Amino acid sequence: MRTLLADMAAGLLFFAVLTLTNDIYKATLAGVVFGVGVAIWIWIKIRRLEPMQLLGLGLVLVMGSATILLHDARFMMYKPTIYFICAGLVMLKPGWMYRYMPKVTNAQEIPAASVRARRRFIEAAGAVYCAVTLGMALLNALLALYASQRSWALFNAAGAPVVYSGMGVLLWLGARRVRARAEPGAEPVSAPRRYAN
Repeated sequence: MRTLLADMAAGLLFFAVLTLTNDIYKATLAGVVFGVGVAIWIWIKIRRLEPMQLLGLGLVLVMGSATILLHDARFMMYKPTIYFICAGLVMLKPGWMYRYMPKVTNAQEIPAASVRARRRFIEAAGAVYCAVTLGMALLNALLALYASQRSWALFNAAGAPVVYSGMGVLLWLGARRVRARAEPGAEPVSAPRRYAN
């Protein structure tokens, strides 16, 4: 939940500054300062940044600076499209979700059919996430072209967190269903169990 709030905070700050000042350049500056601050805070806390965090920080710095220096809002408005395309391309690799799944311990006896069903589910879910992410890139580009700056900013403040939260709920429900079908006598779990390859 904390990660979701941190991800939403930058977009909400951008939207709030844009709404209050009606100036995308001030909103961009606020977003850049906030993004750098979050990256510094993460670095101090855990002494590393994940590749996607580095990509996001780099895009904020480059596109935000270009927006302010060249006085052209399109740079900032297309930044999410570039980010979503990069993330979607990474997600094209089958099984990309395995690295986010905890290891199964030796104490857990899982039937081979159940393992295969879960792997198929994880790979299918990864493909759906990929399609949704590339769809978000396209939607952002269309909004950057045709929508008002406020509508675009609202989409970027709330759209991705809402879409990916919904995807998380669907993934959890799907994982429960796959487990119930693969192991009819299994106890229902309160959270999805994840499996590494």
